[in-house]
Amino acid sequence: MNIPLQSHFLYNGKWCADIDKVLVDTITKLKGDTGWAEHEFPSYFLLTAASEIEAKLAVHFSESELAIRMRLLALRYRTFKEVVRTKGTFWDMPFKCVIAADCVWKKILKVSLWCSS
Repeated sequence: MNIPLQSHFLYNGKWCADIDKVLVDTITKLKGDTGWAEHEFPSYFLLTAASEIEAKLAVHFSESELAIRMRLLALRYRTFKEVVRTKGTFWDMPFKCVIAADCVWKKILKVSLWCSS
């Protein structure tokens, strides 16, 4: 299967890998500092991340834009973890891609399509 790189799906408009890194690093630090364990983040976390992004990369985001982005990144992470847990898959670190035979991908996609309907 010829699947596009994740950057094709993740980065458009004002989003880029550097912004995601600052966002995730800031949220991770705040979670560690406060012991926050919930899936949704308080406004303070998102507003702090917005300030960090603006200071480091000169791009402005609203609190809601960052909340939506964090939900998207969390969903993609959970999907990735589920895929690499599937028997017959292999995470190729140097190429940063999941390797699997076509029959395994078909199985994964059938489960994914069934769950989303």
